[in-house]
Amino acid sequence: MNYTDLNANEIKVLKAIVHSAEEASGGTWTDAEYTQAPEGISKNQMSGYFSQLVQKGYIERINEPGEMTDGMIYHSDPQKSLTEYKF
Repeated sequence: MNYTDLNANEIKVLKAIVHSAEEASGGTWTDAEYTQAPEGISKNQMSGYFSQLVQKGYIERINEPGEMTDGMIYHSDPQKSLTEYKF
């Protein structure tokens, strides 16, 4: 995968998501609230990058009923782990 449809900040955020997922669940999912923002990207900007990655088909973000956070992040293909993204 060459990620030509992602800009530099989207790649940084996707890498941060993969790292967070490795720590949280062995790669299956992570919580958006606890994904560490990469250097140079604010926590507020993260939500926008999450949305861009959803639109481009890299991740799926699911909020549980009544949840006020950014929610859980999964690979866009439910049969795959986030660690399938190699950099």
